[in-house]
Amino acid sequence: MDYFQQSVAPIPGFYALLASGSAGLSPWTYHQCPAGGKHLYVNGMNTNWSPSYRRIYTYTGTLEKGQTYRFCFSGRNLPTCKWWDAKPFGYIYYNGSSTTNLGFWDINMLSIVGCSWKELVSNKFIGTGLPSPISIMLYNGWYSDGNDLVIDNVRIVKLMAQPFLNINAALGSFNGVTYTFLASSASLPSDNCLDYWYLYQGSTLISQGVATPSTSTEFTIPGLQVGIKYTIKVKRVCDCSTDASWSSSFSVAPPSANKSSAERLILSETNNEAFNVPQSAN
Repeated sequence: MDYFQQSVAPIPGFYALLASGSAGLSPWTYHQCPAGGKHLYVNGMNTNWSPSYRRIYTYTGTLEKGQTYRFCFSGRNLPTCKWWDAKPFGYIYYNGSSTTNLGFWDINMLSIVGCSWKELVSNKFIGTGLPSPISIMLYNGWYSDGNDLVIDNVRIVKLMAQPFLNINAALGSFNGVTYTFLASSASLPSDNCLDYWYLYQGSTLISQGVATPSTSTEFTIPGLQVGIKYTIKVKRVCDCSTDASWSSSFSVAPPSANKSSAERLILSETNNEAFNVPQSAN
């Protein structure tokens, strides 16, 4: 770590960094919450020197190759004893892939009373099967006081696999020129999820949006023209499970007295292959 261990506070009234999350009891009674008040205390370095971020906690272990994980910890900012109370923030660093930044974190909670903690969660990442360090990085660029925090309940969570995503596609209203596309979900997840959808005409992304998974209509896309081939892609992103994907190419047949609305929607090439999420619609 870039921080050093001290059994007493470096400056009277400030906080010491203890050896582990079970190193000792907090002298501040309002922190006597989880684990009998045993936490990891961090006295933030506000030197404005390089590097701007320093490691306050590092875990090195071997995570199963190809499996999806999140890195999580509980945090709480501490009140300052001086004039300026800089709030702690930073990011989670992973040296196991080309993606080294697993997401930024910040803590700004009422620190005088109470014992609430903020749950901080990384982005999803993939295990490499090799020893790889994961670190909590703290910004130390402030000139003044503050930037102190406690951390607890540090853990790595292996995400559960989702079942295959299955979207029910249908045609809605017809205004004489274009149709509305309707989508509902046939498989609902158990945790908090969002479905991100993307509509392509050929290889061009023409529309995108987000919907909460539901057995009722999740999202509608108006303006579909007859005779045009489209591709709809859906990625389900959940808090506690891996992502799931669904895509299908389709076209809309011309109105006919002999065809129902469902028969006019011609689906093809439906699959559950993962795809890269585009940055934005054209």
